[in-house]
Amino acid sequence: MSNGSFTFCGVDVKSLGLTYAPEMSQTFVYGPAEEQSHIESFDAHNGGYYYGSWRNVKEFILRCYFEETHIDKGIMTKIYSLFKVGKSGKLIFSRRPWCYYYATVADPVTPEYTNYLNGIVTITLKAMYPFARSDIFVNKRTDQSHNMLMLNSAVFEKDDMELPKEFDLTQQTSLTLANPGTERAALGVAISGDVGDGVIISNKTTGQSCKIVAITKQNTTNLNKKVIVDPISGKIILTGGGSNELAFKYHEYGFLELESSFPAARDLYINYMSSNSINATNILNEDFVGRYIFVKDRWHKIIAQPDKHTLRIVENATGTGSEKTMIIPMNEITVTPVTTMDIHLEFIFKPTYA
Repeated sequence: MSNGSFTFCGVDVKSLGLTYAPEMSQTFVYGPAEEQSHIESFDAHNGGYYYGSWRNVKEFILRCYFEETHIDKGIMTKIYSLFKVGKSGKLIFSRRPWCYYYATVADPVTPEYTNYLNGIVTITLKAMYPFARSDIFVNKRTDQSHNMLMLNSAVFEKDDMELPKEFDLTQQTSLTLANPGTERAALGVAISGDVGDGVIISNKTTGQSCKIVAITKQNTTNLNKKVIVDPISGKIILTGGGSNELAFKYHEYGFLELESSFPAARDLYINYMSSNSINATNILNEDFVGRYIFVKDRWHKIIAQPDKHTLRIVENATGTGSEKTMIIPMNEITVTPVTTMDIHLEFIFKPTYA
């Protein structure tokens, strides 16, 4: 299989006269960035403590070659111009066109000339945020990447499967969010209205919580403004009305992430009636309890799996029918007011990949 090509800052290296030919060790550049763990042991204590892990900066060593192109006729000038040290932009691989890395040229281009007409150049890029992101929640691709996207993500198969991300809330509310990517996604929060003595947003799936305080309609809604909690930058921003300002006073603690909804169980053929029992034509070879299945027009949580063809859901399915569907894990979010709230809440995130 061809390793395809890649674009950087919107420029395909093929347009420069380069062919992407990675070393075998660099072929699967979509693997996770190097991971490190913090583990500590102490004298006079059995074992040790695990404090957590993190991903290092993701490095791309991109080897390319050119043939039958004289180095004096602009090819090297164009290469050096595009890949100047410090230049940043979107890095997109043609075999994974649905996602992008935001990468920076970390080292000077390294050329190895065979002669005046042929050579190899090695380009080193680094993604400071060591994950790829995507704008695709529902797979509408019609090119050859369609099947690759389905196999390597948990994207929805049709529009009505997509979950809402904006809510008007006045009381404690539980809701679900799905991250169709393969890695945890940073979950931003945009909020306006009145939070009373504070609002706590919790993700039961990841065990994370975020508390927002001191927001009123007078300092947000009435001024057409909102507070954004950005977990990637760690900043709290009051935005709207033509201005942006740092506003850490509205954030008491915590940032949120969404666990991946991958892997998705796809191509499941089911029959349902007006009950909480779903019959699957496929053999269910794994335990799906706690995950969610799309039946008719909504997602339902699976609470039991009596046998390899039967699932039980929390609420009865409406009507009677048959359909092809999918099952995915989801994130269970709870929004809780300390006293009262009257808020408009928006969740901001992108499907995230290694």
